[in-house]
Amino acid sequence: MPDPGDNPWRVALCISRELGCKERLISGACRAAREAGDWDMLHIPPEPGAFRTLDWFKPNGVLFHGMRAFLPADFQCGSLWVGINDDSYAAANGCVLEDDFGAGQRMAEFALAHGFRRIIYVGHRSKTILSFSHRRLRGLAGTLEEAGIRLLLLPENYDQTANPATHAKLQQVTEWIRHGDIPLFIGANDLVAAGLLHFCRLQDWRVPEQVAVAGFDNDDLLCTQLANPELTSLDLNFDRIGYEAGLMLQRLRRGQSPGDGAVSERRVVPAGDVIARQSTVVVVSRNPGLQKAMQRLWRNPSSVQRVADLMRDGGYAKSTLERLCRSTFQQTPAAMVRNEKLAAAKVLLRTTNLSVTAVAAKVGFSSSKNLWRAFKRATGNSPESYRAAATP
Repeated sequence: MPDPGDNPWRVALCISRELGCKERLISGACRAAREAGDWDMLHIPPEPGAFRTLDWFKPNGVLFHGMRAFLPADFQCGSLWVGINDDSYAAANGCVLEDDFGAGQRMAEFALAHGFRRIIYVGHRSKTILSFSHRRLRGLAGTLEEAGIRLLLLPENYDQTANPATHAKLQQVTEWIRHGDIPLFIGANDLVAAGLLHFCRLQDWRVPEQVAVAGFDNDDLLCTQLANPELTSLDLNFDRIGYEAGLMLQRLRRGQSPGDGAVSERRVVPAGDVIARQSTVVVVSRNPGLQKAMQRLWRNPSSVQRVADLMRDGGYAKSTLERLCRSTFQQTPAAMVRNEKLAAAKVLLRTTNLSVTAVAAKVGFSSSKNLWRAFKRATGNSPESYRAAATP
């Protein structure tokens, strides 16, 4: 292994650029490379013939995703290998993985907090290549079952198959909509969720008024540019995953973590937050007053200064609003106001350079101190710590 002071230290970056989330993995890895200072990086997309380029480049380290299908079974490489969301070639070195099970749990918590009780998961069949879908399903189903809700499952070919069971499930969804229930479709990833938006249009189901849709990955191109309406999605911290993989490769290089046949290092990066967009901005209640109050809170949380604002919008006494929020959302009105403001603050902390004071003012906290206290109570961290962890 080269000495850490050697220059350059060749690193092959074997990650596809087909989707925005993969771009974020690359961005995080490149941040680690800049910090290392002496990396000579070459992007080698996972595709047929990639092993020839690896042979030519002779990297000292490899950061990879999805290489199993493109390398011969007898392929030998003396490099250090770190998998990014992929542990297929990391047995002797290390890998950094997304927390798919935790992501499913967070999506379930989002669904429950927004009052959804009719929930459909559209996942992939394969339990090997696409096992991320099954891990997300387990986390989602387990959390919903604890709340007494049984998940409805659809295969990825729900719109093409003539399978009677799949047809009966779609009929069930149609009945829910006909009776005024608002189901939530959850796609295994943003690609599946984007297809669900199109399927709903073909069925003349209005999103989000009659049907809500959400996905996983928070691919900006799919969620905000191509999706209509904009798609709610769970952020899986891809920037952080790529960055942590780069740091792991540096540790392996310096002999500070397992390698050379020892037990491999394995790190799971916690999922981020559900980024709520127009595809789920709907109140799952037939009570018009509650609908009016919650629409204001969800569309513009900074405009709600206190619970009295919701009481005025809905035309309710405090006790009535409390009862409706508990029965519909399993939260008190005060908790809902606080949580929505926190969610808006998290987005600004992740995506802007605004000061904590400016973020507090923008989302409707009376002071930065109140935002700090709410953050500490909800997450155990300060806003500054959250920003540092969410932005590699």
